[in-house]
Amino acid sequence: MKRIVLLAVGFVLLFGACEMPGAGEVASQVQGQVDEISDELQGVVENNEELADRIDDLQEQIASGTFEMPDMPDFDIQEFVDGFDENLEALSTRSDSLMEEMAVLVETQTVLIDSLQTRIDDFEDEINGLEGEIASLRSSVTAMGNSGNTGRDGSSSGGRTGTTGGTGRTGTTGGTSGGSAGGSTGR
Repeated sequence: MKRIVLLAVGFVLLFGACEMPGAGEVASQVQGQVDEISDELQGVVENNEELADRIDDLQEQIASGTFEMPDMPDFDIQEFVDGFDENLEALSTRSDSLMEEMAVLVETQTVLIDSLQTRIDDFEDEINGLEGEIASLRSSVTAMGNSGNTGRDGSSSGGRTGTTGGTGRTGTTGGTSGGSAGGSTGR
């Protein structure tokens, strides 16, 4: 029946091609497509027939009791479960070990932080002590500067550290660096 339809289509196209200009080219293209579709349909029919033969063979094997399953690899569920348990136990052990290592690391870091804090506190104490010494030295320098300034301004002390009657550095009465009881006017 398909062939009859295809032949009819082909004849219609041939007669149409004779009557219209350029229709021959269109008719040949259509005929090519019809041939391709016909070949594809023939392939589908052959595949269906082969599949039907296989189904018939399987039904005969099942009915006769000679049906065999294709070879499948053996799968031991217990072996799989045992292997899974071993892997899980190894993972758990490794996890515990990592937790212990982390605890030791945290403890070590805590000790290190405490040690560093102690050193920082010691440095702060040293800095505070040095600041106290610097303040004391500053006071001494300021006091020395103030006593020296009074001798330079012509006071009666007569020198940087002198006493009445001299301008010597050692401040003895009657110093040798010159000056009178009134002191010098400074340098």
